[in-house]
Amino acid sequence: MKKIASFALLAALLLSGTAGFAACGERTPSDSSDSVSQPDIAPNSVLLYDFEEYVTDVEPLILLNYFGKVTLNEDKQYVRNGSGSLRILPEGCPSENSSLLPTLKFPMSLERADLPEGDISQLTRISAEVYNAQSEPVTMYTQLQFFGGDTANTEKHELAPGWNTVLVSVDAQVLGLSYDITNCKGLLFSFELSEQAPTLYVDDIILYKTQTPYTPMEITVDPYEICSFDKLYQQYVVVPNANFANCTPELSINTDLNYALKGLSLKVQMKGNDGTFQVGDSSNYSYTGFSLSEGFMEKVNMDQYDESMNLSFWVYNTGSSQQRLFIHFYNAEGERYASVTNIYAPAGVWYNAVIPLSQLTSGTSSTSYRNAGEIYINWEINTLNEDRVLYFDEFAVTGDTEAEA
Repeated sequence: MKKIASFALLAALLLSGTAGFAACGERTPSDSSDSVSQPDIAPNSVLLYDFEEYVTDVEPLILLNYFGKVTLNEDKQYVRNGSGSLRILPEGCPSENSSLLPTLKFPMSLERADLPEGDISQLTRISAEVYNAQSEPVTMYTQLQFFGGDTANTEKHELAPGWNTVLVSVDAQVLGLSYDITNCKGLLFSFELSEQAPTLYVDDIILYKTQTPYTPMEITVDPYEICSFDKLYQQYVVVPNANFANCTPELSINTDLNYALKGLSLKVQMKGNDGTFQVGDSSNYSYTGFSLSEGFMEKVNMDQYDESMNLSFWVYNTGSSQQRLFIHFYNAEGERYASVTNIYAPAGVWYNAVIPLSQLTSGTSSTSYRNAGEIYINWEINTLNEDRVLYFDEFAVTGDTEAEA
């Protein structure tokens, strides 16, 4: 899966300063008196960032996708608690790639947060105070980023003018099905591109913990089953590619029997090209899709199956024309070892895609289905000229030798 492009945080962008304007409209900025308030930290919680010191609260931050500017603010109108906050200006770079959202990363592996190597197995939620200095709402997305650049927990927040308490839910059991929750790299704030970048202030990012010991969610699969979408946990092992926010597919479990071979199926709502992605040179095309997660595929134990068998799945295309799909296979170390690019799902019928396991090996167990990791199913964004829905069902290992419609 493609990862978010990153850029070093230049010191020149992080000059300590203050906002040069006052709040306007109906807002409730903090008291500007000389008294210094402190955040109300609940039991079993810890302050990750309070933006009081440049070295500890600004220097660690990482700017992604041509983010813009961040500075340490000391204007108390825009401070929730203490004497400082973070002023951010998410400008982005539309001329470079309008599909990349300016993103600010708050690293999680900080000693003061007692998160050795970013272990979030004990977290239940994260909160942040964000002040919108505009007269109109601002859209912000939050995500958690894990080892290798994979992102999860995408949530959309509408920031009203004034102070907003942003809450990010953390379900460690669910995340643990697809990610290494002992190695969370950071909390991401992303913003939609606009002609005039909004001015925002961030204060008091707090982590909330539980005293209940972490126990992984139990995973069971039937003989020859990979993913049937009939088991409760299976709704959590499919992960959308969120590299392009405007084209991120929406995944849900379908209960309509008209679009399931048996039981339940996976509904994938694909978003058509809104004109952002140019059609022409296919070498510059962009792709999005969804994955059967690495963590889940490791538990399926593909090593038990012989090369004479096949990987099979079914897809129903509700669109007006056939849909080409690309599948990339990664091993447990995150290296792509095989790709299949000739899957064409016709419109209006169930299509059975069958891939011989013998095609998914280069001769060694470490670079084959026997060391299976993520399976990434994707499609071209540029040529998708309509919103479209696909249904997927019955990922399994079979002895069939030919594809069927």
